Amino acid sequence: MNLPGIAKHTGFTHTPPEGRFLRRICESDCMEPHIYSGDVVVIDTEVRNINEGVFMLHFGGSDQFKRLQPVGDNAVNVICDNPHYGNEACASEVLKPLIVGRVVAITRMERTSLFEKLVHQMLNHGEVMA
Repeated sequence: MNLPGIAKHTGFTHTPPEGRFLRRICESDCMEPHIYSGDVVVIDTEVRNINEGVFMLHFGGSDQFKRLQPVGDNAVNVICDNPHYGNEACASEVLKPLIVGRVVAITRMERTSLFEKLVHQMLNHGEVMA
């Protein structure tokens, strides 16, 4: 197998640092139809600069996925893709410390009753459901 050749064509030349990527399960429908509740989301924690895209934010004691849209030099629109939720404007300097990282991958599995039960157990830290 010619790994240097693969690296040349894919751009992957090294293993990312330990802890660079986080994996979380989305617990909200506020980003539907882009990210559904129960989707597994991968976050790159080294990408924390504010630019157009979907990011994981940590505030109010929870992790939340939001679309960020810079407006001018000092403001950012914080957007929910689901039209049933409201959007907010925020100052860049207030938002920066809340950014965990940029969403780089989303995995959606077929929803079955067993899948929903497993996700629920994972979200409840392994507690067994009756």
